Order: sequence, then C-alpha cells, then structure tokens
Amino acid sequence: MGWLERMKEMDIVKLRILVFTLLVFSFLFALALLKIGAERLGLIGGVPPLLKLVEDKEIVVKGDDIDAINKSLGKKVVVEDRIKRVDSYPDEGLWVVKLTYISVPLGEERVWELRKKGIALDSVEGMAVRVEGVLKIHPIYGLQLSLSKNSNLNFVTGRVGR
Repeated sequence: MGWLERMKEMDIVKLRILVFTLLVFSFLFALALLKIGAERLGLIGGVPPLLKLVEDKEIVVKGDDIDAINKSLGKKVVVEDRIKRVDSYPDEGLWVVKLTYISVPLGEERVWELRKKGIALDSVEGMAVRVEGVLKIHPIYGLQLSLSKNSNLNFVTGRVGR
C-alpha cells in the first residue's frame, strides 16, 4: 500500500470523525435550544400545560342566568333549570328538552334509558333537572347542551309549576 492509498484511508477516517463530531455537537445544541425554549414556554416539568391532567372542577350554571351561560360556552358544565317543554321528532329519532335558554337533544338510546328508569318524556314539563354536558351554539337551534355518553341527566324534583 502506497502513501496515496494511506492518505485516502486517513482522509475517510478523519471525515467520519468530523461528521460524527458535528452530529454530536448539533444534537447537543438542539437539546440546549429545546431546554431554553421549554423554559420560556413554561414547560419545565416536561409536559405541556395543556396536556397536564387537571382536576376538572364542576362548573354549575343556573339555566336562567344568561351571562353565566355565555361565559361557559365551549366548557363542560352542569346546568340546573326547569324543563319548559319537550319536543319530539320521531322521524329523526330525536327528542329535545327545552330549558329556559338551552336545548338538550336526546337520542333514542338516552330516551330508552330514561324509560327504563320510569321517566316518560311526555310528563317531565315543569320538573327541575340537572344536566351535565358541553355548552355549544348550534347554527339553527341556538344554545345547546351536548351530552357525552357518560353525561348525567338527573331529575331533581317533581313538578312545581311551569
């Protein structure tokens, strides 16, 4: 092996060392920048604040307090109110419980669960209800409380006027 071939081998080894060194330093530099950015964003604990599990405090909203309802739009709340009326749309398999300002749509499964408990939607007008869900604005129906599968629909008292 001549000196030219040895030189080529040494250059390749030096080039590999140089590339590896640059990779290591750029990785360490990226980690340092990430740590600085995380500190500035308040992510020192390693988990973004939006992803941290926060104890959900129950937000209770009275159904006739329109200011509290507007402040709670998009949030999971518990609404306490009296049922004004119940509209049924059998073709769509939908029942809508109308509260003072909010409507609560109920599907066939939810109505079936209520019937199992002995509650007929025809006779719930005037009853106090406590409903858990997310407040939204529906483009057609206005203020609407969307129930999730594990949301509660509790009838607090019997009829006391309308």
